[in-house]
Amino acid sequence: MPAQIQGHILTPAGFVRGTIEVSDGRIRSLVGEPTAEVRARDEAAAFVLPGFIDSHVHGGGGSDTMQGGDAIDRIARMHVRHGTTALLATTMTAPLPDLQFAIAAIGPVCGEAVHGRRARARRPS
Repeated sequence: MPAQIQGHILTPAGFVRGTIEVSDGRIRSLVGEPTAEVRARDEAAAFVLPGFIDSHVHGGGGSDTMQGGDAIDRIARMHVRHGTTALLATTMTAPLPDLQFAIAAIGPVCGEAVHGRRARARRPS
């Protein structure tokens, strides 16, 4: 069953007061009328904003990508709670064994969903 999200929707062309229909994790339709930004701020309807893509993440929630293990899961969960919908786990300059340890933990979770959001990553060839 499709979910509907109503409010002031921020699009590349500006705000639309309307409804987004979501099904299977994808936006299926957006219906509404354009509205001025000042009007969107003044009205009581919710803001519907795109998620943030963070392209440089060393850590979060008290964890660091270099820790390996389940640190990347804790990092992703903290970021998604604050609106990040995709992130690029970033390592530090370190000896090769330390980098391999961190990457061994990051690699298996590339492409997994965290709280309904899917991480995407390109694995080096």
